[in-house]
Amino acid sequence: GLGQAYPSVKKAALSFLFSADQVLSFLEKTEDFPLPETGEDVVYLVTEDGVYTRRIRREGLKEEPKEIGFLYYLYQNLLLEIGKAMEADGKK
Repeated sequence: GLGQAYPSVKKAALSFLFSADQVLSFLEKTEDFPLPETGEDVVYLVTEDGVYTRRIRREGLKEEPKEIGFLYYLYQNLLLEIGKAMEADGKK
C-alpha cells in the first residue's frame, strides 16, 4: 500500500491513529455515512465499539474545541500526503 511505499503517508496515518484517543470524546457514534455538505469535512473513526464521526465546518473551525482543530490538522495532513503519493505514482 501507499504507507509501505511512502514513509510520509505512513507517518501521517500513524499520527492520526495514535491521536484518535484524544478526540474520541468530541465525536458522536454513528451508523449513517452521508456525504459532506459544501464547506465541511466529515471525519470518521472506526473503533471496536463502533464508528464515530464529526462534521467540521472550515468556516467555524476557530470556534471548535482545540481538539477538533488538532483532528482537522491531522486529517488534512494525511489527505495531503496521500495526494502527494498518488501524484508521484502517476508520474512513474
